[in-house]
Amino acid sequence: IKKTKELLVLGLKEILADPKNLVLIEWADKIKKVLPKNAIWIEFKHGELPNQRLIKVKTQNPKVKSSSKKSKVLNHF
Repeated sequence: IKKTKELLVLGLKEILADPKNLVLIEWADKIKKVLPKNAIWIEFKHGELPNQRLIKVKTQNPKVKSSSKKSKVLNHF
């Protein structure tokens, strides 16, 4: 997919509008224009330590609280 309008042809708006659907989109910032304003954004970043990750949850949705957490990965597979 090279252009946002290609997603619309595939029915993305209808998929997002259905409250029964849970939609996860990698690289969602590339299609931010077509996503709902109340979307929940989850961002993963590397922490200061090799096994540490920073997980940030952001949203405009009043039903969900935004937060930031540091997480240490204990197991590697």
